[in-house]
Amino acid sequence: MFVQYLFSTVDSIIIVGIDEHQDDMIYSEPIVQYANPMQPGRPMLLYGPAGSFIKIKLYSVDGRLVKDMFSGKLEPGGISIQFHACDNKGRKLPSGTYFIILENEGSISTHKIILLN
Repeated sequence: MFVQYLFSTVDSIIIVGIDEHQDDMIYSEPIVQYANPMQPGRPMLLYGPAGSFIKIKLYSVDGRLVKDMFSGKLEPGGISIQFHACDNKGRKLPSGTYFIILENEGSISTHKIILLN
């Protein structure tokens, strides 16, 4: 659920609205949302232009590819990716700092995460 805040003061009352129509949102670039620090089993939410091809990869601080997390087209409303803190071979990842690389049809963004087991 996407929360859209509308602040308005009427007799000292603050009104907060919740917009549950995530599918109606228009994204020009992909957005990834996650807890930081991250714990195993927590979801990562990915939003972006519907139909755009996205790749998400996890790298260690020494630059090694640790996990191919997602590769495919985005659905309207986004997707949820379960983060199980395992590498591509199924081995449990140690606690530490990692980087999420988000590739979207020519653009790349990097996000730093802390993993706590």
